[in-house]
Amino acid sequence: TGFAWSPQYATVQRGAVVTWQWGSSSLLSSLNYKVQQVANAYATDPLPNGFDSGVAMPTGSFSFQFTTLGTYYYWSTIVD
Repeated sequence: TGFAWSPQYATVQRGAVVTWQWGSSSLLSSLNYKVQQVANAYATDPLPNGFDSGVAMPTGSFSFQFTTLGTYYYWSTIVD
């Protein structure tokens, strides 16, 4: 299972930078999150060579600069 962002996609111009920020409430402080690029709004498997925020954390941010115009989908996996 995981959590979805709103919106679940970004339509960007070449060179655009998108920043995702997340945080957990004190009740969910044991959960860690990350952002991963997926193929579409229903996918949960990360794309090979897609963007990935790295190590899952309870709070954080991740920025990515896009080199190609397009629509990109992403989701947030959770890790206990």
